[in-house]
Amino acid sequence: MSVCLFATVYVPQDALHLRKGDLDGIVDELSDGEGDEEEGRRAMLQLEVRQDIQRTKDVVTALRDGMTTASSKRNKAKRGV
Repeated sequence: MSVCLFATVYVPQDALHLRKGDLDGIVDELSDGEGDEEEGRRAMLQLEVRQDIQRTKDVVTALRDGMTTASSKRNKAKRGV
């Protein structure tokens, strides 16, 4: 069963035109002059390092668990289980 819904939306004619003040508050430069860019870079670097360490731990865990599973399967095969 398919349902088709239509809606009519009224958009005022001047809604698509810029008015004075529409663009106030929009940042045109990345820097706001407060000097916190360096702190932001340091925080991003620390986050990347933590993520990299976690990925490394995940890989080591996966390898260790995979080796345990593989050796367990080999041992079962040797015992004929």
